[in-house]
Amino acid sequence: MKEAFESITSREIAHITSLKDKLVIIIENYYNYINEIEQFSLHKRKNIQFIFSSRSVMYDVRMREICSVLELNQGTSDIINLNYLNDKEATELSNIFDKNGLWGNKSNLSNNQKRKLLLSKKYGNGQLQVILLDVIKSDLIKDKIANLIKNISEEDDRKLEILILALLVKVMSLNIRPKEISNILGTNVAFDVPFVIDKNVKEIIDFSGSSGEFTLKSSITANYILQTLNCNGEIINALVKTAKYFNDFLHINRCENILKNIVSFSHVKTFLVWNTKKTEFILEYYNKIKELQYYKRNTFFWLQYAIACMNFKRYDLAQTYLDNAYSFFEDGNDNNPFQVDTQQANLYLLMIKNNVDCNVEDIFKKAHGLLMRPRTSRKDNPIKSLLLFQFYTQNEFINRIKSSSLDDLYYDFCRDAYNKLEDYLKYTSIDIENNRKIKNISKKLFHITCKKTSEGGI
Repeated sequence: MKEAFESITSREIAHITSLKDKLVIIIENYYNYINEIEQFSLHKRKNIQFIFSSRSVMYDVRMREICSVLELNQGTSDIINLNYLNDKEATELSNIFDKNGLWGNKSNLSNNQKRKLLLSKKYGNGQLQVILLDVIKSDLIKDKIANLIKNISEEDDRKLEILILALLVKVMSLNIRPKEISNILGTNVAFDVPFVIDKNVKEIIDFSGSSGEFTLKSSITANYILQTLNCNGEIINALVKTAKYFNDFLHINRCENILKNIVSFSHVKTFLVWNTKKTEFILEYYNKIKELQYYKRNTFFWLQYAIACMNFKRYDLAQTYLDNAYSFFEDGNDNNPFQVDTQQANLYLLMIKNNVDCNVEDIFKKAHGLLMRPRTSRKDNPIKSLLLFQFYTQNEFINRIKSSSLDDLYYDFCRDAYNKLEDYLKYTSIDIENNRKIKNISKKLFHITCKKTSEGGI
């Protein structure tokens, strides 16, 4: 399922689930189709294997809904991380670069050296998107993209605005239809004939589909264009207009999903250029939409606003917005308190590490208590919570703890954290990358506790 056509009915889903064969149902960007997944959940499905795809930035914030809808139990699902290339894939990509002359001044390296380079931290640590972005940044391709954007913007400013929103729709996998872009931007030139036949636009967007939809020639290129344009203000303006437009259609599941997807901080920050005004743009974005009906009493929105504030060291505001998130969760919004607890612990630990004036002992105890809480729901994803134990191993954090004369408390908490991480690794199957990160933190905590033991402490 790539698109939820209006013609898809509960009767058709019932027919699919009634088939006796073994079935594999693939739903791309599953978070756009929660309603359809709910319909599948109404039927027996022992013979059905679901495969859901998602961008990494949306996985954490939407996967819990799938766990709830399908009532997934431990051991009945698996997570496959597609972000990193293995040795065979790196070799194939290296061959593609060879055939197309994309190695540049590295062309004289051996095949083995090229493969190792693709997997090295210096060249992207095996992440396909990072590697391809590096290729795009070559002078030839960079100059071509710059000329395309220049030609579009010089011809008509409205075309550039339309292009930016179109890029966001596809890169963020928003279920927005071309005809809605005109309504969102308040212009009648969006996707009209002059725009569609513009040769510069056609270099970026493919209009060849017969359904009136459009696709990007390359989502990697689209991501690069958004960053190259250095148009933070225009991106935020497009997202604000999108939020205001779909806020009027809350009774439609598709529109509610769009409103959820466009406020994820990890998603929004991906497309903005890091500069002195990035903080201002992002906080302005959340501030402009906080009074919309869908957001003003929504735990998820206030959680994302708090996360944004933490990233920009606005810890006072972050605490206020976390309090809002807790408050509106109690009002009954369908959100996960475990996520709010994790970010509250994150805020406490950041305040200690960054030397914010506070009662260090008090907030250290509160943070540790939150991190040591057991999961109470299958919707809880503990990975982000467990990764916060890395604070305990960082020099700035340790120095603040020691300057507060909390050595004994610190070593006790390190031991607790080590035991929790080891138990998790022992009894839970996780993807390779997170497994590596948790093992690394656990190893450092082990050395810290061993050092204390050798000194005659614990």
